[in-house]
Amino acid sequence: MQEQAIVIALVGVLGIGAQWLAWRTNRPAIVLMLGAGFLAGPVLGVFDPEHAFGGLLESMVAIGVALVLFEGGLSLNFAELRHTSNAVWRMATIGVALGWLFGALAANAIAGLVWPVAVLFGGILVVTGPTVVMPLLRQATVQPRPASLLKWEAIVNDPTGALCAVAAYEYFRLSAAGATWIEIIPPLLMAAALAGVLGYLAARFVAWAYPRGLVPEYLKVPVLFVIVIALFVVCNAIEHEAGLVAVTVMGVALANMNVQSLRSIHPFKETVAVLMVSGIFVLLSASLKWSDLAYLNWRFGLFLLALLFIVRPATVLITLLGTSIPWKERLFVAWIAPRGIVLVAISGLFALRLTELGYADGNVLIGLSFAVVVATVLAHGFTVDLAARVFGVTGETRPGLLLVGSTRWTIALAELMRDLKTPVMIVDSSWQRLTPARRKDLPYYHGEILNEATEHNLDLTPYEALVAATENEAYNTLVCSEFAYEIGRDAVYQIGEPGDEDDPQAMPEALRGRALFESGYGVDDISQRLEQGWELRKTKLSENFRFEDAKDVLPPAANMLMLLKEDGRMQFFTHAARPKPGPGDTVISFAPPKDRSAPKRDAKRDPKGDPKGAKPAAKGVAIMPVVLACAMLAGCDGMRQDRAPAPAPTASPSPAPSSIVAPTPTPTPTSIMRPDVIEQSPPPPPAPPLHVTIGFAEGGAELSEAAVAKLEKILASPRLAEGAELYIGAHSDSGGSDRANMKVSRQRGQLVEDWFVAHGIAEDRITLVAFGEQNPVEPNALPDGTPNEEGRRANRRVEVRVIAPDADAADKAPAREATLVEMLDDQ
Repeated sequence: MQEQAIVIALVGVLGIGAQWLAWRTNRPAIVLMLGAGFLAGPVLGVFDPEHAFGGLLESMVAIGVALVLFEGGLSLNFAELRHTSNAVWRMATIGVALGWLFGALAANAIAGLVWPVAVLFGGILVVTGPTVVMPLLRQATVQPRPASLLKWEAIVNDPTGALCAVAAYEYFRLSAAGATWIEIIPPLLMAAALAGVLGYLAARFVAWAYPRGLVPEYLKVPVLFVIVIALFVVCNAIEHEAGLVAVTVMGVALANMNVQSLRSIHPFKETVAVLMVSGIFVLLSASLKWSDLAYLNWRFGLFLLALLFIVRPATVLITLLGTSIPWKERLFVAWIAPRGIVLVAISGLFALRLTELGYADGNVLIGLSFAVVVATVLAHGFTVDLAARVFGVTGETRPGLLLVGSTRWTIALAELMRDLKTPVMIVDSSWQRLTPARRKDLPYYHGEILNEATEHNLDLTPYEALVAATENEAYNTLVCSEFAYEIGRDAVYQIGEPGDEDDPQAMPEALRGRALFESGYGVDDISQRLEQGWELRKTKLSENFRFEDAKDVLPPAANMLMLLKEDGRMQFFTHAARPKPGPGDTVISFAPPKDRSAPKRDAKRDPKGDPKGAKPAAKGVAIMPVVLACAMLAGCDGMRQDRAPAPAPTASPSPAPSSIVAPTPTPTPTSIMRPDVIEQSPPPPPAPPLHVTIGFAEGGAELSEAAVAKLEKILASPRLAEGAELYIGAHSDSGGSDRANMKVSRQRGQLVEDWFVAHGIAEDRITLVAFGEQNPVEPNALPDGTPNEEGRRANRRVEVRVIAPDADAADKAPAREATLVEMLDDQ
């Protein structure tokens, strides 16, 4: 008992210590965990897991692997896969089959393993693992497409490799008992199908029970993990290792059911995954025996070389034939394939069982799997940056800034950061608020940052810091609290004064992000200063121009925002942090407009200090008589004109006969007071607006052929060619909620706007207003309350008006009141 407690404590210290050291040194954690376990076990003999836990060790490893696979399944969202190319699916199907085949052939022909062990090990070799791949990708800053391909190959193939090993093991176990393939394959498929169904039913139960409050919040995580372990044990009782299939299916199903109540458990389940990975890896590496390593000879060395330079490249290059992936990206993906915890865990799980079946090479799997992990992690981990440069797939190396909220201030900051070559992204859920960002060609993401779908559509990897700067301080706090775990508590910032723990009405400091600016400007403070003309400025420091000099140049009221280092790192000035500037840094400040009046006043003073305003004043007095004289002369001239005799009347010429070819010109009217002044004719009234209405099918947001014909008619209008503006009013029926109707009307209006933009109309000439269900042209319901289908069909519309630039503002767009949804969106 005492020995087991000591071993558990040592495993935790070594595993988490290796993870921390990897974070500090930016080295692969898996190599450090391997070294820690190997040093504590075979080398120093500090502890022996098999002696401490006995037969319990295998069950501990099995449950740990099940939890790791379940957590990996929770990370697999099909929505994100749809946004990638079909190369991911090819790697998860054709690539798995080819990798299994080539790996088994190499294990048998080169390493000399017997066929059953070679086939099982070849199935395990298809895994790579996101816990190893993702740190390597962050280390090398690879371009998005090859990085996405490697990432999702790792996520999908993690459970797939385990299933391949299970299938191979079950086949050889039953065949050793004398069963034929007909007696083996159908029951195996049925067992896998049954395990998959049970895993799906377990996911459906969780998705049904959690949102209904049947499980209290503090029990959701424990209940979920108990269900996972129970499911694993029950399915294993039905068929050997069928539990791995069940827990993987359960994780994938939950990931794609959009269960909102599961969002709160993500940080904890990731913590459990880290603990499981660390513990399993240290336990397995400490369980190694020198006799296990004695099997590693020159043949296994050749096998590792074949795995690196033949099996992996051949698998990837054949799989990606015929795809749109460029060759340079294919070659990079063909080189990167580090193996991780799943390979070691599953190999250790099956090694003893293969030995029990009479396959002597089963003992080799543990040492060989560790050799594969070390070889691939070292080979790929230390060359990934070089390979990215050689193949030309290096991505953006400078850290980026994520701005939440599209406001005048964030747009100005985004423009400034773009000028400084820093990646920046503006995120906002309102398409209208994003309009200035779109017009300035700034990177933006249209969506709710707190939505789980955003996690799959917006890659947060390039961004080192997040600034929440919407006009709602409580929302800013919620965003910072949500992303503090993912980006880092010290890397999330918000507009607003720091919290006061003694004030019960203030936001708790533990939830808030770091308050920007030393003075902690609030939302209203920023808005007021922007109205006063304040602006963001950048100042480059050098050896001869230091931070103190920059502060002297800036107005006294200026407030420092951040330091931008030469390597792109951002250090913000907050209420609690004062970065140390140095030569080469760029200081970004928020300052009032430059006061140009003071220098001018100083320039108008003579060297003696006397004001020079007297001389200009004297000149003004001297000019006054001249002005009065001119006025008198003008009055006299008017009197002379009044006294002059009227001109003699002349005979009016008889009007010429009008012609249909050349109409008689109308005489130009003259003034009755001043005959020499020609009266101007009143301008012609503006042309009436061109108004077109486009209908939509129920629930639809697509342009029909009739709609396109109407849009083409507007596009051919001469008025539009003369610079007229477009006003688009988007409407819906009352078939859904207020928010849903507003959303679908905005989508329809945006579809029309995008059509005009695609056909050459500038965005700044288009105004889009979404009305939702507010302005029906026909009743949405009959007097008895039943839906009025004809009326709803008429209300699902987009109205397009072509208005001349000089048209009255009242003709441009119909007036309406803001809805509660829009008022909430504008907060």
